[in-house]
Amino acid sequence: MPKLKAFIVEDEPLYADQLEILLKQAGYWHIGTADNATEAYEMVSAVRPDFMLVDVNIKGDIDGIELVNKLLRIDPELLIIFVTSYQDERTFKRASKTAPVAFLPKPIDEEQILRTLELLVNKIAIKSVDQDTTDSSESFTDRSVFLKSNHALKKVRLADIQFIEVKNRDCLIYSESHIYTIRRSLVELEDKLPEGLLSKVHRSFLVNLSFMDSYDTLKNRILIGAHEIPVSKAYKNEVLSSLEML
Repeated sequence: MPKLKAFIVEDEPLYADQLEILLKQAGYWHIGTADNATEAYEMVSAVRPDFMLVDVNIKGDIDGIELVNKLLRIDPELLIIFVTSYQDERTFKRASKTAPVAFLPKPIDEEQILRTLELLVNKIAIKSVDQDTTDSSESFTDRSVFLKSNHALKKVRLADIQFIEVKNRDCLIYSESHIYTIRRSLVELEDKLPEGLLSKVHRSFLVNLSFMDSYDTLKNRILIGAHEIPVSKAYKNEVLSSLEML
């Protein structure tokens, strides 16, 4: 999966350059910059970015908010971050109607921009899970989702997910070669993923039992490669009953 594509709408060269440098340093693909709504509309319609950084007060008769409203008519999934020196209530209310990811003030706070971009990537990853797990007509062994890997989204087959672990407020999704992080509760993921794919073995773990290498009956732990996964007493019998034993 290619890196996420970003487009900048900013008529102040200093800020435009700062945002472009930030995007490139953080690993995003900067695909264009425009300083007015007419040029931005034409370019964005052609290149279709994943998200945009938009100034409100730009050159021309159409401001950044009106531009975003027009663009959302052709791409309702487009994600927007407003970066502006306009912090009045009227401007904020107008911008909020477009449901932006964030409304950030100038001068630009680089750390705040980077944190917002991280939230945006999480939002895209969550949306991918929602969309790709709703079609129950397709076997989950043939289905895939996109999961965050650094600043890109990587396609992962559902059947390749070995287990999911809760850590702090994140869920860590383990495949054989990667660990993906998603900001979502285990209960939400359990509801969204296909029934039968993963089994709950502990309040903090969902496991694809087909990947289990062994079961430690003394410690009540599942072993998958080098990973040891605890099994709660409440789920022990269910786990053991799923095993074919002689």
